[in-house]
Amino acid sequence: MHKDQGKTGRVKGCFSKIHLHILGFTLLLCFTFSYIWYVSSGTSSKVSDTTRMIYTKPQILKPPRSDVLIMTPWFAPIVWEGTYNSDILNEQFQQRNVTVGLTVFAIKKYVVFLKTFLETAETYFMVGHRVNYYIFTDRPEEVPKVALKEGRNVVVLQVQNYPTWQEISMRRMEMLSEFSQQRFINEVSHLVCVDVDMRFNDQVGVEILSDLFGTLHPGFYTAERQSFSYERRSASQAYVPSNEGDFYYMGSIFGGTVMEIYKLTKQCHEAIMVDKANGIEAVWQEESHLNKYFVYHKPTKILSPEYMWDDNLGKTGRVKGYFSKSHLHVLGCTLLLCFSFGYIWNMSNDSYLDTPIKISNTMNNHILEDLLQIELPRIIYTKPQILKPPRSDVLTMTPWFAPIVWEGTYNSEILNEVFRQRNVTVGLTAFAIKKYVVFLKTFLETAEMYFMVGHRVNYYIFTDRPEEVPKVALKEGRNVVVLQVQNYPRWQEISMRRMEMLSEFSQQRFINEVSYLVCVDVDMRFNDQVGVEILSDLFGTLHPGFYATVRRSFTYERRPASQAYVPSDEGDFYYAGGFFGGTVVEVYKLTKKCHEAIMVDKANGIEAIWQEESHLNKYFVYHKPTKILSPEYLWDDNLGRPEILKKRRFLAVRKNHAAIRNK
Repeated sequence: MHKDQGKTGRVKGCFSKIHLHILGFTLLLCFTFSYIWYVSSGTSSKVSDTTRMIYTKPQILKPPRSDVLIMTPWFAPIVWEGTYNSDILNEQFQQRNVTVGLTVFAIKKYVVFLKTFLETAETYFMVGHRVNYYIFTDRPEEVPKVALKEGRNVVVLQVQNYPTWQEISMRRMEMLSEFSQQRFINEVSHLVCVDVDMRFNDQVGVEILSDLFGTLHPGFYTAERQSFSYERRSASQAYVPSNEGDFYYMGSIFGGTVMEIYKLTKQCHEAIMVDKANGIEAVWQEESHLNKYFVYHKPTKILSPEYMWDDNLGKTGRVKGYFSKSHLHVLGCTLLLCFSFGYIWNMSNDSYLDTPIKISNTMNNHILEDLLQIELPRIIYTKPQILKPPRSDVLTMTPWFAPIVWEGTYNSEILNEVFRQRNVTVGLTAFAIKKYVVFLKTFLETAEMYFMVGHRVNYYIFTDRPEEVPKVALKEGRNVVVLQVQNYPRWQEISMRRMEMLSEFSQQRFINEVSYLVCVDVDMRFNDQVGVEILSDLFGTLHPGFYATVRRSFTYERRPASQAYVPSDEGDFYYAGGFFGGTVVEVYKLTKKCHEAIMVDKANGIEAIWQEESHLNKYFVYHKPTKILSPEYLWDDNLGRPEILKKRRFLAVRKNHAAIRNK
């Protein structure tokens, strides 16, 4: 890391250190020894390297919404007006050329709502993207003809009706499950399931898409658990105990990947059938079953009530959402009827796990993705409060829906349970070249105390002095793996060669041994818990010297001749190179690209101002990280202890740089 920063009341960070802090040197020299890095545990949020996007820089100390909760304790974004950048999200999805399926049921006389529904959808829904409107109906001849834009189609699916509306409502899960498996999986990437007796009233775009999403019920978003209308009879498959549950979700708008829709609708339909066989009907039919599902299969994104509102409920200054009016406005229905005909549904990116690029924060984030692969046990914890965000003093989510991890923003019990069930192994890499081997003992001993406690870890030590690697007592499931490598005459060269070595070992070895890689500097010590909350598709760490500064202060490479060049009007944050990580595949892609860029610069006689840190910052401009660690995760106590840093988790070790480097 670099940059001397005085004390500020804002910074309380988790890892209190400046990675590479030059004692007694000037600010410029201090800059030189930093790194900005990132990694993602699955895939990053890619924007074309040639696509320049000019937008206002996010402000760490000026969150756009401090009046509402914008991220759940399991890192799922809650989408409100002002919390995201549609230009970034649209560019990501346009590059992938996705097709979205919008499903509605127009059974019996509900066919009369189709004309308004389709016309307003053509005006506001997924503008600029391909859409299939899947109309489930028993009256195909009454489906109206509506003018459609290019790439948008109406697909009529004739289905049976049933004598009662309750039966029709509950049979939706069965039909969605069957069609997802048999047809939708081959035609669309995402499904959005809504009620037909609605109209779109403002833009509803790709910001809603995620692995699994539901919508906060407008009648319960500020309520306490005991007010939720969960099914409380223990004999029902939809039963939820009174001390469980996060939110009450609206059944009228939900969605996700086709695979996740299939899994959810299948499980809910099966639960409904068990209840039916036992003579039970859940209090709110399929909505009750879907709320039960959400208790143990957390959604990866949640839409605010802006996306499902009835003006009969009045207007509140809190509901400003990206759809600043009523996203979906209920036509002539009472709140009770609105409950009855809805769904709470979800999404996951399972169907994209093999694609080379994933959209960040559609949430191709393995923490969130893993929530869909397992079923959580009963965990008792305090309910999240929509109107009482735990941190209103700092930005907790980026405009592309990447969580920014601060103390108090997550629930470690939920996250630890997810990773324990998956039984993951995390690789922690450190380079101990030349005299830097002297830092290994403290590094390893403190890592055993604080790093990924309760999980399996491989410590990968890159060194030219394997015989000097200390023996440290290790817990079960944790191993030190020594990787002998060449050193180089200049510390700058050693620094830049890290990308090459990480790329090679990721491809040849790490891919077979670990799920995630966390890459840090060795001249550090762990000072507090660093756990699975950091893992994601692609993560970097806010530089402690620049987290609160403006773009023009960032020490990006500003020479256009360099491959690391970043224009003065681009970039979100300046990242520290001493702490980054992600899945092995993403670490491979990132280190390979950065190494190649470094080699091009070298052939042209150029060395980026901050070596590999400059190249990695350039990568982050166009490949958005799916998670960002606050300065709590990389700190130097010489910077003071600002108030916003609740913990100092990873600290710089005091050192004499002149005595260590090039020795």
